[in-house]
Amino acid sequence: MNRPEGAPAGTARASAVAPGNMGEGPVPWGFIALMAYLTSTIALGIDAMMASLPEIGADLIPSAPGQAQLVFGAFFLGIGVGTFFAGPLSDRFGRRPLVLGGLVIYALGAFVASQAQSLEWLLVGRVIQGFGAAAPRVVTMAIIRDKYEGARLASTVSLVMMFFVLVPGVAPAMGAIVSDAFGWRAVFVAFMLFAAVGMIWFWLAQPETLREENKHALSLRGLASSVREVASYKQSWLTIGLLTLILAQLYALLSSFQPVMDQAFDLDRQFPYIFGAISLLGGVASLINSRIVARLGAAFVARRSMTATAVITLCAALAIWLIPLEEQPHLALGVFLLWTASAFGTLGFMVGNLNALAMQPLGHVAGMAATVISAATTLLAGAISVPIALSFDGTPRPLLLGCAVLAICVFGLSRVLPTARPAEENG
Repeated sequence: MNRPEGAPAGTARASAVAPGNMGEGPVPWGFIALMAYLTSTIALGIDAMMASLPEIGADLIPSAPGQAQLVFGAFFLGIGVGTFFAGPLSDRFGRRPLVLGGLVIYALGAFVASQAQSLEWLLVGRVIQGFGAAAPRVVTMAIIRDKYEGARLASTVSLVMMFFVLVPGVAPAMGAIVSDAFGWRAVFVAFMLFAAVGMIWFWLAQPETLREENKHALSLRGLASSVREVASYKQSWLTIGLLTLILAQLYALLSSFQPVMDQAFDLDRQFPYIFGAISLLGGVASLINSRIVARLGAAFVARRSMTATAVITLCAALAIWLIPLEEQPHLALGVFLLWTASAFGTLGFMVGNLNALAMQPLGHVAGMAATVISAATTLLAGAISVPIALSFDGTPRPLLLGCAVLAICVFGLSRVLPTARPAEENG
């Protein structure tokens, strides 16, 4: 591992292990759609539950309906545990068994939750469901890295991440429609159907991408070596830090948007549809990014977007702080929605590119790299976002203030990110 820090992506070892690299042609849309579908397991499992919380509380815990929010914590617990297994196991046994096995566990957890007659059994089902969701989310990134590198890697990840941005916006409305029509248990039946479609599609469409010579035996020493490998590249750990701070802003926004719309602007019933419309901007941005990243470079696009985010968030935070909310609620709502729209828009130019930059030099340990990146960014971002969410005071001010601080940190850290030319990123 005696390579220079932040070694360029085109090192012999990194590029030599891209077994599925498909030349210079376009990435097949069928592959992109399948990877996006698998990536959405976590976002769907979280956000489709939002509208069901009051019904779950009234049905299972009428004396303390607020405890229904524990379904999110239980799901995250399962994800956190599962993430540490998914990558190493996929590096040992291959990508296909892990994705298919994860979807089976995801469906099993949804079944347990759908039959729950108490909050305790509901939480057990959610932990199992989260544990299963970790595999397709983590292994998807490893599969993409097995097949592509450089600008094509960044473009593919950007298109896949488009759904990562879109799903949190549309899932609450989807969950509300299912729950209103058939009850909250039907949402878990929908999760089972979702997993079944994913299993059939993946089984038929995606061959194994991990070469035999790249399989790693399971051992603590081997795992520690893989972690050190990830940490040895400046490009990887720097982008992990940036992703963590960016995702912390997203998680804070996701957890605070409904309370803000309800308590600050009295738009509780409209929030799923407003949020869904806004989230489309993130999808459009990801689509645009996939078209320009090969020409401009992933690092260049990401840095410009991080700068724009810092400026817009600071201006919005200052405006919300100065506007008398009770006297001018419509002006405050306009500022808040414009900031939310810009946040999703710039997200489409950052998350996919940074994921690609983090994975680029790590093709020979793609499974473990995906685990480290996913676990670190998810858990740390979640921890950072909690104080921001808990500081909610009935107005959007704490959310914008917290996101402004994070945006400034992202801007400062992004100054250290090298801006390689596309040819250099391609190796």
